[in-house]
Amino acid sequence: MFASGMNSRGLALGSQSVGAPGDGSGRFDPTGVPSCVAGRRLMERCGNLNDVHAWLEQNRLMRCVSIAACDRHRQTVFEVTTKRVLSRDATNGLCCATNHFRHPELAGDEKCGRYSRLEESRKMARLGVMEVASLMKATNQGKMTVHTMVFEPALLRIHLAMGPGPATDYPLVAIDLADQLNVGSAAFHGCE
Repeated sequence: MFASGMNSRGLALGSQSVGAPGDGSGRFDPTGVPSCVAGRRLMERCGNLNDVHAWLEQNRLMRCVSIAACDRHRQTVFEVTTKRVLSRDATNGLCCATNHFRHPELAGDEKCGRYSRLEESRKMARLGVMEVASLMKATNQGKMTVHTMVFEPALLRIHLAMGPGPATDYPLVAIDLADQLNVGSAAFHGCE
């Protein structure tokens, strides 16, 4: 399991395990960095999406993942295999992701009803916290959905629901991170 969360610089990451990539890369590399370790290192060392991409290029992961990521300025989805890192940037501020690779170089079976439902959000006039929560509820995976997060990087705020699945049935709790993350102190900028 990859770490999901937000750091003091407004970098937010959420990941999902993904099946076999369409480019022939293996699903598992025992010499790669475990996902939970990678998530922690990205949160500790990176301040923006460029930093994340550079770190992922330098450190191969153990498993294939899709990482929905945003900083205070843009959004992307990093599609990471045991050999490659590709990204899909947002179109009109929206970048959907499920447990499938969607990048043309990695996509296998692109049929996913959950992804199609998320794409329908492009027709919505507004996508605030409650609208995103509603979309997540419509696309949950039942008992396997044990947490739901909506990120507001500019405000350093997470809206979180967790518990026995589907967690989308529980109310979101707003968590303001500025005080907990000690944003006023000298923060590390850049990625090691």
